[in-house]
Amino acid sequence: MQISGYSPSIKQLLDRSGSDKGKWYGGMYEVLLQPSRYAIKSLIEIGIGTFIPNAPSSMVGYASEDYRPGGSLRGLSAKCSNPRFRRRSRHAGDR
Repeated sequence: MQISGYSPSIKQLLDRSGSDKGKWYGGMYEVLLQPSRYAIKSLIEIGIGTFIPNAPSSMVGYASEDYRPGGSLRGLSAKCSNPRFRRRSRHAGDR
């Protein structure tokens, strides 16, 4: 349910989108991005987690049940106004 005039925090959006960053960096992202979220034109995330065992960026054994690769980009795209997002990762399985 969306309440008129209510905007979820970046932490809430990261948590909802399956990112592991909400609990660790949500408050910091809020402070850094909130004032300029309408001016952000593009974001890049390097090193997106994967469920491929033994991959350097593997989240197997570390991720919460809600984790989904690419969650940070999904969460941030909901907060920022029309940015272009780029993903860079070495593993095809994390897309």
